[in-house]
Amino acid sequence: MSDITERLAMLFNTNEGKTFTFNLEDPRPDLTTKEVEDNMNAFIDLNLGSKFSLSGIKGANVIVTTKQKLI
Repeated sequence: MSDITERLAMLFNTNEGKTFTFNLEDPRPDLTTKEVEDNMNAFIDLNLGSKFSLSGIKGANVIVTTKQKLI
């Protein structure tokens, strides 16, 4: 038996030159590029980081993972 899971990995550039990744489990299957980009920009505008500041979008990916139980 195997389990398949999906997550949306949103990658942001920081003002410190690093990458911050925010993962969202089980994204909607009909999610559009525009929706992701608009929400990522809104996240940047909120400036929630206390240890860093988000400076821009680096990318976004839907990651599909398959887990197969052996024992």
